[in-house]
Order: sequence, then C-alpha cells, then structure tokens
Amino acid sequence: MFRARGIIAIMMKMNWKLALITFAVLPVIAYATKIFRDKVRDSYRRIRTASPHQFLFAGSGLGDAGLQLFNREKRAFNKFSDINASHMEAYKDAIMAYAVYYQWLNFYRRLRC
Repeated sequence: MFRARGIIAIMMKMNWKLALITFAVLPVIAYATKIFRDKVRDSYRRIRTASPHQFLFAGSGLGDAGLQLFNREKRAFNKFSDINASHMEAYKDAIMAYAVYYQWLNFYRRLRC
C-alpha cells in the first residue's frame, strides 16, 4: 500500500491532469473485474459440481451387462448426456467470460495509447 501511495504522489507531481485521467478509469476496470470474477466463480462451481457426477456415472457401470439385460441403455445414455451437457455449458461460460473480459481490457489498453 505504501508503494501505491508513493506512485500516486509521483504521478500527481509529474502531471496531475494526466494522473486524474488515468485514475478516472479505475472504477470502470474494478466494476468489469467484479463482473468477471462473479461469472467465472459461478461457472467454476458448476464445473466442480458436474465433473464428479460424470466420473461417478461412468464408473458405476455404464457398459454393464445389467444395463443391456434390463434394456436401460437408452435411459443411461440420456442421463449421461444431460450430465455431460451441464459440464460443457459450465466450461463454455468460463471460456466466454475470459474471452470477453480480456478482449475488453486489451481494447481499452489500446484505446488509451
């Protein structure tokens, strides 16, 4: 924190107008970061929830003779497909959050230069 105060003081002393313009964008970046963090946290929670369900379902005898014997293959396939789809959606949401956030920051960085 002490270094940040020193940097702020030096920036204000060198060119206070430019320093204020630079500091004016910090709330926008903080808000975008909060939105990004919330989206990614939610998607990673969903990934951590869906991933064990995939492994448990696959390990519980997906190709068992019992499934074939009682003609439950279609139902097991549909259940696994639902679990897999929720896992995939959570990953896609995380990837989208990263793509949007970093592209926005990169655009903003280029806009300032």
